[in-house]
Amino acid sequence: MELHAIGDWIWASLQELSGIAPLGALLAVIVAYFSYRGTVRQKTLADNRNAWWNRAQWAIDAALSYGEQRRATGMAAIEQMQDSELATTADQALLAAMADAVVDETLDILGADDGSRPIVEGASAKTDEKSESGAMGIPPRISGTTPAPASSGGYEITLDSRDGKVVHARSLTQKRILESAERIIAKANKKIAE
Repeated sequence: MELHAIGDWIWASLQELSGIAPLGALLAVIVAYFSYRGTVRQKTLADNRNAWWNRAQWAIDAALSYGEQRRATGMAAIEQMQDSELATTADQALLAAMADAVVDETLDILGADDGSRPIVEGASAKTDEKSESGAMGIPPRISGTTPAPASSGGYEITLDSRDGKVVHARSLTQKRILESAERIIAKANKKIAE
């Protein structure tokens, strides 16, 4: 007899629970939806980051190439990409280091054009490592440029990343490359410091 009473109690409890079963199903659907939404966001971010990195690789390759026009195009692309929310602090440091290498390479090219060192005015050509570095060891930004007198044969550029050295680019493209590199370095320093 007691067994029959327990069975009746279980049956009555199940009938009462059947009224709230749709709420359980609704709760399961809500949990599944938010889980799916989070997964989609994460995948979208990963895909966007991958696409950003593919474009960054192209721009870095272009910026480090030997052709002036391609180098200038790569530097301009990097300047635009640097503003993306997808660029991490580590990416900023990488872009700044690459821009610093472009400045060095361009200065070497300027010196190699006529067999001498680049025309440098103002600060001494000898600088220590510490004075050339800004935040995180990355050089600071450019202060400005003005066209050089026609007699100098180029465009005068002040490089803050080189302790305010003034160099003369022999072409407008070289000037643009150096200006872009200095802006990239400055922007990276600012974002790294934040």
